[in-house]
Amino acid sequence: MNQISAYAELFKSYTDNARKIVARIQEHYQHVTIHDLLTSVSFGVATRTQPDQNLVTIMKQAEDLMYENKKGIPRTFKSSWPSLK
Repeated sequence: MNQISAYAELFKSYTDNARKIVARIQEHYQHVTIHDLLTSVSFGVATRTQPDQNLVTIMKQAEDLMYENKKGIPRTFKSSWPSLK
């Protein structure tokens, strides 16, 4: 295994561990409510896959993934808000 593929494997394991942590956090907050409103959390996970990758680029990837994941969260605010009749 060359140095670059060893590096990629190392960061793959970091990504896998980060995703496991995110899944545990999301599972914990899945049923949390505040004043009868269901909460949600959104994460984006990105890690360096090349030795020369810029940290700002990686953070941007994580942020983009967070917003992409946020799109998939159902909007419960409207459905759980009491009617004002």
